[in-house]
Amino acid sequence: MDTTSIENAREDDTNRPSEMEMTFMSGIVRTLGADMYSNLGKVLVEFIANAHDSDASRVNIKIDFEAIAAERIKLRTQHQAASGKAFLSEADGGTPTPDEVSSTLIENFDAIQQILPPNFQIVIEDNGHGMSWQDVKNKFLSVNHQRRKDSSGLESILRTPGGRMVMGRKGVGKLAGFGAALRAEVETTIEGEPFATIVTIDTESMQEGKPIEQLKLPVTYKDVDAGKKGTTITLSRLRAEALKERQETVIGTIQRRFFGLKPEDFEIRINDVPIPPYHPDYVFIYPPEITVDKIKKNELATAYFEVPEVGKFPFKYYVGFRPKSLKGNERGARIYCNKRAAAGPSLFGMATGMHNFYGSDYMECMVEADVLDRGGLDLIATDRGDLKEGNEIVESFLEVVRGLMIAAVRAHGKWREEKAEDDIKADPIASMIERQIMALPAKTREPSRKLLRIFARDYDVGSEEFQDLAPTLIRSINSSEVLIQLSSSGIHLKTIEDLTVQLRQVSDIERWDALKLYKARKNGILKLMELHERSISAWKKEQNEREFHQLLKENPWLIRPEFSHYISSDERMEKVVSKVARELRVDKFAKVVDGNKVDVTRPDLVFLASEPSIDGPFIIKIVELKAPTIGLRLSHWRQLEDYIYKTVDWCEANLSHKVNVQGILIGELPKPNPSIQDEAHLLAKYFASTPRDPIRIIGMSELIKDARTAHIDAIDVLERELDEEGVETFDEPIKASTT
Repeated sequence: MDTTSIENAREDDTNRPSEMEMTFMSGIVRTLGADMYSNLGKVLVEFIANAHDSDASRVNIKIDFEAIAAERIKLRTQHQAASGKAFLSEADGGTPTPDEVSSTLIENFDAIQQILPPNFQIVIEDNGHGMSWQDVKNKFLSVNHQRRKDSSGLESILRTPGGRMVMGRKGVGKLAGFGAALRAEVETTIEGEPFATIVTIDTESMQEGKPIEQLKLPVTYKDVDAGKKGTTITLSRLRAEALKERQETVIGTIQRRFFGLKPEDFEIRINDVPIPPYHPDYVFIYPPEITVDKIKKNELATAYFEVPEVGKFPFKYYVGFRPKSLKGNERGARIYCNKRAAAGPSLFGMATGMHNFYGSDYMECMVEADVLDRGGLDLIATDRGDLKEGNEIVESFLEVVRGLMIAAVRAHGKWREEKAEDDIKADPIASMIERQIMALPAKTREPSRKLLRIFARDYDVGSEEFQDLAPTLIRSINSSEVLIQLSSSGIHLKTIEDLTVQLRQVSDIERWDALKLYKARKNGILKLMELHERSISAWKKEQNEREFHQLLKENPWLIRPEFSHYISSDERMEKVVSKVARELRVDKFAKVVDGNKVDVTRPDLVFLASEPSIDGPFIIKIVELKAPTIGLRLSHWRQLEDYIYKTVDWCEANLSHKVNVQGILIGELPKPNPSIQDEAHLLAKYFASTPRDPIRIIGMSELIKDARTAHIDAIDVLERELDEEGVETFDEPIKASTT
């Protein structure tokens, strides 16, 4: 530093201020909007809440989903052509190498930030009380204007002029539009005023380094009918990445973000079509006095939480269980304040070791806790994803909510057990298995009955899973096989009873052997869980398909309990059909030909699901595995579909009996709302699939859950039975199972 600089610095030191100003730059407007409202559903929810608080009777959102989707694809294609490189998101097959990642990373980031042309717009129009130009200046354009505060600074304005409980609070929801667009135009008028005020906020024209207090926005006015009132917001220069959600996804977000709104009081429309309230189907509701009709009328159960030295506070709730398991991010309690989502869905730390915990996979707990948003203490996070924990009000409230969910899961478990009992009696296959079990020795009979009920409880009777697992239960006990064969051969019951007495001693040994087998299988499940955990941390970074393939090759029962061995593993189709032919006892067969060449495609695993000693129908199941570090894609599904087609074609040409060829695609399901079209199409097939489809898609979490249900529950039953009968069940070193 030169002498002049030192002297200037010393002179500046003598003028050091005792106060400094915090300055907000204009870029904060864009940053807050983009960071807090990252997808279209959340953006629209904020504007709907504003319309509600303006006492509107309806709000209509106009958006051309099909045109926007087509434009997004067009922009992505143009960007790809301009860059001269294939996007990672459109790579077909395995995970890209590190060199490929680094060479295309910047191009892909640019593609994500693409902006749609100005003619693509989203329009939100309501018939609320609107705003005067003074309201626009002093309230709307005042970021963080807290509408509930009165002139003395107290939060006493809890209702709108029309008597509704106010949803808004912090005054930042007006920035929501910038999560989906760069430009927002607000046109608003109040009844009796002959003009509308129009203000435009264009974040592209803002100077990023300019202090926000100096920000000037253009305002215009236009003549309107004095009887008109309401607000219209037009979003343009739309962000392509924020608009990847399909129409049904956006509608679902809006439905779940509001609860208890009556359409006759406040109707929400998309493209002039009303959105119905969120009333899903439930198979079980807790507490039992709550019915679907009561839920539709918003007649919920009442519970209380108590805060020491503060008071006792009521809230409304119900807990519903859906017919099918929910996604992980949809399970648990949703907390609503003033009919708008305030937190969740979340299990809020509910213990996992309880009986029937897997019932929570089907559970959603709807809670109306308006009291949390009525006082001066702000308990709701700004993004409305959670409550502000760490204070006694929230902790006391969540403790009661957790208790209600635990009670509901237990009641649901008891109901499922009772339902399983009735379903077993009513279902022809289940009742036949029940009769077979009743022919077993006493010591074998009871654990078998319990396992059958576990299968019926955890899987609906009549489902593909139940029909696969229940017969496996009978085949897993050797003495059971003997008795079942005798039962079906017409031997007199007295003879069977005599044989049962002789087999009882053998039964204990067999159950001990079964316990060792199941414990070995438990080790395989733990290996699968560990592989899954490593895959999550290595998401799209490395391939581990070989390790995954080897694990399932050594432990095929992880896929289905009845898979004890495979016909082929990662072999060319020519060898696959050769082995299939040997399994089906076909002496001569033709090669699989693709064009003029022998087919060299390789299905991962092939299983024969029926005994060839029995006259058909034979079932061949082809399993295609994909590394858990990448998301499953439609191209993977089509690859498996091609394997099935080739196998069916060969079987029809070479076999005289019917062969049913089915496929199982296993891997990590894509994240919700994927930006990659190939992944989105795969998810659509997954959610639309039924047990009768020729290809079943199994995600890693589902694979682990099914394996745990089929084997770990069996361990618990066997250990408990052997312990009750005094049979020693000392632990032996657990080794990887290969059966």
